Amino acid sequence: MSLREKGKARRKQQIIDAVVSILCDEGFAALSTSKIAERAEVSVATLYNLMGSIDSILDVMVEQLSNEFKSAFKPITESQDPIAIIEAVSDSAYEFLNQDIAKYQAILKAVFQINISRDHSAPVFLTANNNRTLFVSAINQLQDSGRMLPDISAQLLSQQMLVTQIFLLQNWSAGVIDLERYCDTSKFHFLLLIKAWAAPELASELETRILEIQSRIEALDALKRKPQSSNASDSNDGGSLKTTRIEKEVISHENRSLQETGS
Repeated sequence: MSLREKGKARRKQQIIDAVVSILCDEGFAALSTSKIAERAEVSVATLYNLMGSIDSILDVMVEQLSNEFKSAFKPITESQDPIAIIEAVSDSAYEFLNQDIAKYQAILKAVFQINISRDHSAPVFLTANNNRTLFVSAINQLQDSGRMLPDISAQLLSQQMLVTQIFLLQNWSAGVIDLERYCDTSKFHFLLLIKAWAAPELASELETRILEIQSRIEALDALKRKPQSSNASDSNDGGSLKTTRIEKEVISHENRSLQETGS
């Protein structure tokens, strides 16, 4: 790469980093070409010449995030135990996002807002296909070994698992649930979906594991419900009440989903 190309690449990354910085500090609504250019220490003309409109910059940011996110799943191989593969999807996402919670929370929140504004129902993650491949592989292995009924479509079931993951990531990005709750709840839902089509022996094994995860989720929720100090309560009363209402709505939604899955 020539010095000129290296300079362009460096300035492009400065622009992406500036967008991420603004998202972390002020949110999606604060993005403007002038603010991005100022924070990236380039002119608005240079910004447009190198990367185009804000939408174009966001597309590059999403692609970059997708590639980073995808790399987190590389250690998961199809040779693993199928249930381990399914749980590893949640663990890998947790480990990746936990590297910089504020950064990835802000970016994911923006990603979901971008897709809503563009009339997309799900985030444009390249990793979605990677996760689907992992899920389908695990389901096929379970079916081939007779541990899971053959009638269910592995593709359709994996899509439902991805919908669950996306829903929980949306709630995490909005600050409704924390990262531990995301990780455990995604595992909980994944295993429930598998259990619905599992052979009796696997169903019994999964029931034990599901109840273990349920206990952990309940412990996390109980910890959150512990009363804080009076000063903290006074200063955050309005925000806490709002969060509690939202959490109740999410838990209610999850319970309805579980009832529909069970039926």
